[in-house]
Amino acid sequence: MIGRLVVLGATGDLSGRFLMPALAALHAAGHLDEGFRLTAASREELTTEWVPGVDHRLARPAGR
Repeated sequence: MIGRLVVLGATGDLSGRFLMPALAALHAAGHLDEGFRLTAASREELTTEWVPGVDHRLARPAGR
């Protein structure tokens, strides 16, 4: 099982459209440890406003 993941370019389009929804699907299927940790890095400043953006992106199917 995946315990940790580091995402470089976390605020990018591919991360939002594909990676985050895939992680949500893995979590829903029980394939991520309870203690799973996601570390996000980006050239853009990451703020707490990024988190609601991720929630919005998770609601969309990948590739749309």
